[in-house]
Amino acid sequence: GWLRPGEAPPPPPASSWPGGTFRVVDVRDPTAVTACVAEVAPSAILNLAAVGVAPKDGSGLGEFVAVNVLVPGVLFEAMASDCVLVQVGSMAQYAEGAGALVEDESPRENATPYAWSKNAA
Repeated sequence: GWLRPGEAPPPPPASSWPGGTFRVVDVRDPTAVTACVAEVAPSAILNLAAVGVAPKDGSGLGEFVAVNVLVPGVLFEAMASDCVLVQVGSMAQYAEGAGALVEDESPRENATPYAWSKNAA
């Protein structure tokens, strides 16, 4: 598992961590991400990293691109060809509709920095 910079890892569970070690990696650092993926050599990556809320003054929008758009690209380039990357998003990426959501067919929402950046990934 990974944490945000400055956060302490949670206490170890009763059984060992998957992979044996908990790593603290700044996902905005492509070199660190690439090194960690190379070291761990995962068969699957579940990417939950996201910036979701922008200040009302519009500052910090670069973080949306850095985390929501670039991190999935770094992970994809770093992982082995037989590794599976699951890119997680939310309903905020989709426009309102009357019917059931069909991921590849439902209209996307791009009115917020979060929705735009997650859809761009």
